[in-house]
Amino acid sequence: TCREGGATRESLQLYELVLSTEPEENIAAECRRHIPQLKVSLAAQLDKQATERLAAKDLQKAQQLAEEAFKLDAKPLYVYHQAEAQRLGGQNREAILSYERYLNMTTGQERQPEVLGNLSHLRELDEEQRAEDHTRAGEHTQAMASWQAAYRSDPRPIYTFRIAESARQAGAL
Repeated sequence: TCREGGATRESLQLYELVLSTEPEENIAAECRRHIPQLKVSLAAQLDKQATERLAAKDLQKAQQLAEEAFKLDAKPLYVYHQAEAQRLGGQNREAILSYERYLNMTTGQERQPEVLGNLSHLRELDEEQRAEDHTRAGEHTQAMASWQAAYRSDPRPIYTFRIAESARQAGAL
């Protein structure tokens, strides 16, 4: 009744509960038949909600919904939405990992230019933060390497200056 009434989450929970009680084979078969369909349907519903939360800038909720959708149905789109929420929420390192995971899951060109652009920018920001952390810690050789990595992502003149300054402080100049 729940399934036919559109209560996807509730019907999925009930089917899983019935299946866990080791019912008669015909009932178990019926449960096994519906559970995968319900998971796909619920994942799509959760992803739709995640997209709505992204648009509303409720990034933590969007990320949570996308993660939940992925656990039910391992579609790359759900990882992409998770990465978007992380990127927009300033979770750069997490977003990098999620975008890389998305790229590893996909074979087509869908969203690839956008994802690669976001990855490049996030890596630059990550290296910049790492370089600043090394500089504050007096680790000038490591800072120089991080500034060089940031420069490879985006060859801005400030990075050339920072590389030279780190080299000077490390005693390399």
